[in-house]
Amino acid sequence: MVPALNSPVGGPLTSGTTLTYGGLAPATSYDAYVRGICEGGSPLLITGVFDGPLSGGQPKAIEFYAQDSIEDLSIYAIGSANNGNGTTAPLGEFTFPSIGVSAGSYIYATSDSADFVTYFGFSADYETSVAFINGDDAIELIRDSVVIDIFGVDSVDGTGLTLEYLDGWAYRNNDVGA
Repeated sequence: MVPALNSPVGGPLTSGTTLTYGGLAPATSYDAYVRGICEGGSPLLITGVFDGPLSGGQPKAIEFYAQDSIEDLSIYAIGSANNGNGTTAPLGEFTFPSIGVSAGSYIYATSDSADFVTYFGFSADYETSVAFINGDDAIELIRDSVVIDIFGVDSVDGTGLTLEYLDGWAYRNNDVGA
């Protein structure tokens, strides 16, 4: 049985904070992970990937969410690691235009604008071949040449795996960061 590790600090942890935990077994190795949730997190996240039920798997789309305001969206690029063929970093395949985005905004990229409107009833923000995904492809969000968020595994073809979204969609769980 793994003991529950509850933070003895009431509030956010900061650099230099020392944590002490009880209930650990002597001479046992433990892995500890620290993850920033707010500060230093990405203002932009991948929130959904779609391989729709219309003919040809349309609409194919990627949904992004701006957690914070972004002055210049062009610092972000996206790529699709099709069929496990590896990362598209450092450049990605599509760079967003140099525009500002308000916190709380959703951004949609699709491979076919007409099918996107037919299915969702509103227009996507961008049409790009990057969104021509088949339900087993990984999607990467790149900032400053580094993959900062990913759906799937860039070196794995998702066919038959739990991350497959063929003729359907996958959506990020609430409160899960990049």
